[in-house]
Amino acid sequence: MKHNIHTCLGFHIRAAGLLTAFVIFWAVVIAPCAAASTQQTPGRELALFVEANKDYIAGRYEQAIEKYGILAQSPLAGPSVFYNLGNAYMRADNLGMAIANYKKAKILAPRDKDIDFNLRFAKNLRIDAHEEDDFSFFGWLFIFTPTELFWVFALANALFFAALALHLRLKKEWSYYLLIALALVFVFSGLFCAARLYLAKTDNRAVIIAPKALVRAGPHERDTLLFELNSGSLVRVERKENNWQLVSFTSAKRGWVKNADILPVMPLHGEQPSPIHTEPPVPDGQKKNNT
Repeated sequence: MKHNIHTCLGFHIRAAGLLTAFVIFWAVVIAPCAAASTQQTPGRELALFVEANKDYIAGRYEQAIEKYGILAQSPLAGPSVFYNLGNAYMRADNLGMAIANYKKAKILAPRDKDIDFNLRFAKNLRIDAHEEDDFSFFGWLFIFTPTELFWVFALANALFFAALALHLRLKKEWSYYLLIALALVFVFSGLFCAARLYLAKTDNRAVIIAPKALVRAGPHERDTLLFELNSGSLVRVERKENNWQLVSFTSAKRGWVKNADILPVMPLHGEQPSPIHTEPPVPDGQKKNNT
């Protein structure tokens, strides 16, 4: 009888400790992230989005760009803001800004077919095109949004603690193997979340937004001109110095460009450059069929 009492008491103590750990983990890690991922767009921003859409439909692309650009500064801006902003820039014949915003939209909605189609269409218009290898082996992580990976991790966490409690209660062989399987899912989902966040934090991609960027041997106007990059070219930023950035287009082509000539893909939310860069006029017989 005493053995049963001690066994039951030991189980309840372990269960209490397990529940405490579970609650602390959710309160510290899961709940704040969940709250951030479920924030709703305020009414004022929604009204501005509607106004920008009306400007776009009416052909007032500069006004639409200005309003979408304001929305893009908000941490709550979703993929539709960047997608519509990219469309407005395409209509305004600004290929670089269109590609940059399509790429931002794709990060937030990686499996959206409309974004994929318009991004491919815009990239086919580039003059300086080359094969892109965005993230090599870990590129598959960008099939999922950070929010999706977070909820997989949260679910794996909940299932793991439930399986642990079940195993402590039953102590069966099948519950042990279930616990091991869910522990692996829990660990790997956490690693995938961490890898996704790391890739986002170290994402150094940028897009040439000037009609023509002069790439020099050093961060000064007097330095040797190495080559030129046209609007829409994708580069990697290696480092910054004053008003210049060292970028690489390919392994054999790298140099310094002015800050105003490029737009980083990350961070997503931030001030958009004033739409001062426009493409040279296109002859009537060669007008682009923008999407």
